[in-house]
Amino acid sequence: MFSELKIREFFDKVASSDPTPGGGSVAAMNVAAGCSCALLMANVTLGKEKFAAVQNDVHKIVVELEDIKKEALVLMDRDKDAYDAVVNAFKMKKETDAEKDARKKAIFSATVKSTEVPIKIAETALSAVGIMLKLVEIANKKAVSDSITGLFNCYAGAVSSIAVARLNLSGTWDNPEIKANFISKVKSLEIEAENALEDIRKSMTANLSS
Repeated sequence: MFSELKIREFFDKVASSDPTPGGGSVAAMNVAAGCSCALLMANVTLGKEKFAAVQNDVHKIVVELEDIKKEALVLMDRDKDAYDAVVNAFKMKKETDAEKDARKKAIFSATVKSTEVPIKIAETALSAVGIMLKLVEIANKKAVSDSITGLFNCYAGAVSSIAVARLNLSGTWDNPEIKANFISKVKSLEIEAENALEDIRKSMTANLSS
């Protein structure tokens, strides 16, 4: 599992000529890193008398961000598995009509999965952004720069995974309707991501003004 590698090992694998891990896994890693940064802010708020009024809210946020972090780590590997399935499908035999048909179906199924995963990464990232923005408003401002860092990491995870999904949608699909549904979803995520970026910038200005 990529999430169990040392940081240097993971980055060396990304930099290698191997197709995986690639952009999708890195995007998911960004989401996990972003959640970790925000959790720092949350954890230096918990147990502090000064923030007694928001303890329940912050505790709930910790639970939510921990869940998203775990999901992002799983998605790092799911992205690899999805891409590997596409590669393996293209390697299938195509000598007989039956083999050609089986190969065609396998390629389509794998392509759908390899598009679903980055979309899920983007959705996860944007969900984290919404939670973090709430945290920034109520938690210990001594760690606000950590949460802002986390917010930008999650935004990066969202837009980069959207790029991966767009690449997968650039070719010809056997089922135009499924492709159209994916494209519609991606466009919606792009709008959501840009709105999130505007909110992040506003939060940074409000909380880190000199």
